[in-house]
Amino acid sequence: LHDQHLHGAPASYSMIGAECEVQPGLVFELIQPLEGDSIYKEHLDRYGEGVQHIAMMQHSQGESDDFKARFQAAGFPMTMGGRIGETIEFYYLDTMPAVHFVTEGGSGHAIDLKPVRQYPPA
Repeated sequence: LHDQHLHGAPASYSMIGAECEVQPGLVFELIQPLEGDSIYKEHLDRYGEGVQHIAMMQHSQGESDDFKARFQAAGFPMTMGGRIGETIEFYYLDTMPAVHFVTEGGSGHAIDLKPVRQYPPA
């Protein structure tokens, strides 16, 4: 992770993530926040465990920029974000007031990265 931000300010946070592609295009992700403040910790403190966000990842940086701009213009501010490696941007938009979950957007998906561990082993 790098270029991280939280509520408009530079931030440093870490997490453990596990992803499972159930079918092409449908991925479930579990996130355990570790160090630093994050919207993951805020959600746990306020609501406990459960669905915190639903991701709608885009296929290119241009599509991601357009997606982010449309949501922000509609009144849904960015709460947290950053980059993974050199190709993936991720960000969260505060859609809680409208749909009762946070919307994640970005320019790719971590499932495209080589995992640290894989089950079943390859």
